[in-house]
Amino acid sequence: MRVSKSHIHLTFGLLLTTLLIMTTVGNSTLSYAAQATPAATEMGTAAAGNGACDAAVGMTPATPAADILSGAATGDIKVGVAIALSGAAKAYGESQRKGLLLAQNEINKAGGVDGKTIALLIKDTASDKAQAATVFQNFIQQDKVLAILGPTLSAEAAAADPLAQQASVPVIGMSNTGNGITEIGNFVFRDSLSEADAIPNTVAVMKSKLNIKNVAVMYAQDDKFSSDSYQVFKTELAKNGINVLDTEVFNTADTAFDSYLTKIQGLSPAPDAIVVTSLLGAASKIIVKARDLGLNQQIIGGNGFNTPLLITLASKAAEGTIFGGAWSCSNTDPVNTAFVQAYIAQWAQAPDQFSAQAYTALKILADAIHRAGSATDSKALRDALAATKDLPTPLGSFAFDPGRNAKQQTYIQMIQGGKFVLVK
Repeated sequence: MRVSKSHIHLTFGLLLTTLLIMTTVGNSTLSYAAQATPAATEMGTAAAGNGACDAAVGMTPATPAADILSGAATGDIKVGVAIALSGAAKAYGESQRKGLLLAQNEINKAGGVDGKTIALLIKDTASDKAQAATVFQNFIQQDKVLAILGPTLSAEAAAADPLAQQASVPVIGMSNTGNGITEIGNFVFRDSLSEADAIPNTVAVMKSKLNIKNVAVMYAQDDKFSSDSYQVFKTELAKNGINVLDTEVFNTADTAFDSYLTKIQGLSPAPDAIVVTSLLGAASKIIVKARDLGLNQQIIGGNGFNTPLLITLASKAAEGTIFGGAWSCSNTDPVNTAFVQAYIAQWAQAPDQFSAQAYTALKILADAIHRAGSATDSKALRDALAATKDLPTPLGSFAFDPGRNAKQQTYIQMIQGGKFVLVK
């Protein structure tokens, strides 16, 4: 496949074979190759798309192979990775780490970017905005990284991204869906679909397909992602003529939700659905407790629900839950299928939106470094990132819009039979 001088298509180990993606650079031809691992080959062609994710249900996550971890911080191009490996967003950060390591392994084994390998300096932000700012500061001042991927939470990004902007270090947010993130400055990008883009599509489905007229809302007030999502839901529900009968506010660290849900249970008229905007831990507890109390209404959420861990944590209580997100394992596009298979082969578990976005972020960055023609010029890299267009990724054909946000579709999904099913 040949593409123009302004792109390079970095793709990702298709089924049973090696893909070579060719791009013309001047009079020379540059080849990026990624091979399927033996484990992926053994799965055969039956495990594709959603089937591959279904096949991974119940698998015991693999212990990371030494070769994929030992050299992570070694390479020619230093990239800072600020992710939550502890605290409230730990589950998301761990998925991101696995997606990034997979992408790094593929890129470096294929010869790196113009012969230079990528080093990932992975640091834990602890789901804390102050710690995220410290991690960014160290990346910028001590490690002299070319770019930063992360942080995991929107609240962390609001605190840390200004430091990168001031230092002219490009940042790609891999899961920052809150409001105002890219407005921080022209060095701040995100490949995560904002809730302002995803939620309107979710609410449209609530009205047109589920015939929902009345809802109760619950949201975490101390987390930027959750509170920003609440504001978008509030606006979109009003636009669509859906009545909010009650709004319950809690904190991310809360573990008991009986009083909130009991109040919702006593509402008259009863709500047709319960909208929940929170991180995974609280969301799963709310879903389980709602079912325990006999609340059988549809539960509707946002990006934070798009992980198999929700099914693991909430089990059968998660059935019927609906959410809008940036990625679907059910998408059978060849690039996504290849990613799903490679991820399962490496980690012995299904990927989620957060691993897909992280994997994609590093592929986007590598493509931009190549097009910038430099592994040291951060301003040239910023310009190349902004020009990203039509890049095949697990998220679909990827581009940044003029505001440096992800330009892509929303996938509305329902948990049905212990699986994520697209709502059409």
